[in-house]
Amino acid sequence: MKPRSYFSFQVFIAGTKSECQRVLQTILKNRRLCTLLSPYFTPVASPEEFVNLYEKVVAFLGDDNSDVIFMLLTKFDLLEWLQSSKPALSERGQLLESIHVGLKTCGFEPEKDLLMPFSIFCKHGVCLLQYQFPDHYSSFLRLLLQSSSDRLLSPDCWKASLKALGCPTSSVAKENGRKAMANSSIPLQPSTEPILSPEQVTETIEWITDYFLKLRLSSQDYRSFGLFSKWAPYVAHVRRLMQYLIHRLIDSRMDTLSREPVGSNRVFEALHSLFLATIQLFKPWLEVLEGEETSKQRCYPWLESDSSIASTMVELFASSVAVLHKGFKDKVLPSDPGILWLLVMHYCESYTAPKMPEHILHIFHTELDRLPWKEVHPDQHLMEKFFKVERGSPKSCFLFLGSVLCEVNWVSVLADAWDPTPPPDTHSLIVCLLYMVILLAKEEELISKEQSPLLNLLGQTSSLPWQHINIISYRSILGYFNSH
Repeated sequence: MKPRSYFSFQVFIAGTKSECQRVLQTILKNRRLCTLLSPYFTPVASPEEFVNLYEKVVAFLGDDNSDVIFMLLTKFDLLEWLQSSKPALSERGQLLESIHVGLKTCGFEPEKDLLMPFSIFCKHGVCLLQYQFPDHYSSFLRLLLQSSSDRLLSPDCWKASLKALGCPTSSVAKENGRKAMANSSIPLQPSTEPILSPEQVTETIEWITDYFLKLRLSSQDYRSFGLFSKWAPYVAHVRRLMQYLIHRLIDSRMDTLSREPVGSNRVFEALHSLFLATIQLFKPWLEVLEGEETSKQRCYPWLESDSSIASTMVELFASSVAVLHKGFKDKVLPSDPGILWLLVMHYCESYTAPKMPEHILHIFHTELDRLPWKEVHPDQHLMEKFFKVERGSPKSCFLFLGSVLCEVNWVSVLADAWDPTPPPDTHSLIVCLLYMVILLAKEEELISKEQSPLLNLLGQTSSLPWQHINIISYRSILGYFNSH
């Protein structure tokens, strides 16, 4: 039978504010007493010291005492402390920093003995993030990104964080990305009520775009190798966050356009702003950037050795464009410049430089080729871009863009040419089309390609209004044909 003094000791220290520090110090000095004393370590009884006690536990964490630290961490009833004490924002921010130190101490790949403390740190971080959201959202995101840049955090931190923000699981996100190419009615939002408001979604996109853009230019390694080499362990999670954000942004903007007439100014403003936001979000990962003004170094987005993981980001970019296109194609007139038209313009400006590496072009061409190009509506400006690519860009760019234009329904595009008074640019567009046919018809790679798009174009030629080509233009085209 235990002596009465033992029970008096229990009653005295358990839940007693003045004893919290002493109990913790005793346990940290003599770990063998942890099992005996930890049940009476109640940090919530001393709310003013709660953060200080937590910091001391985190500072003591190591491979050889993880069981003791885990036992002590379980005694910090974070939710009870938050709800009963209502600590100040600064105090909660200090605790968030301490939790983050604990996560970094556990490391990129936590040892088996550290997995239990690691899980507690994740749980506490999420609890603090969700309490009075978005008080700690910006700090939480900043710490997550900064420590990931140095590979100080386990990728599992991202899993817990994204789940807390309401992002769909990676398998659902990946499946939605694949379906986006073929089905416009996929559920883009999670089934639960989203934690981020539309304004916070926009702010988050702007913040992470700015962060990764600065990071991409921050060191010679990033300028030379892009983001994928160092961020490889986290890319799947970053993609998941980006997909969630861009789909939420599209959803919220489309909701505001439900009653807008086709082709209204508001529709075009939304179309352009969403396309620009999508381009900016992917820019740090996918675009060639200019280095420092003194060097004018061209910073390519990834090495050939990173092509496999880079292709997943390009796939997400293409599927995001597909979602945008499907959302807007019934809100603009067929002859209006839509999302696919904007994409061709962006492609020509960003990816057709003479020295563009072929390993980058191959991935873009593979992923962008899946888009519904038969729905793009070329105009004189787009055709001029095509001829510029033919004259000064890598051959693969010319073949890709030519293949895209072969898929176009030119009979529909030039339908107005049969009117008594056709549009003023009809003549020049038909001349451009005939030049294009001649340019592409000599490309063996397009002719021999299985299900060649060139055959689709040639099949339309008997139905096209060639009568609009005057004798001067015809002689010019004939001269080109004879010389080639």
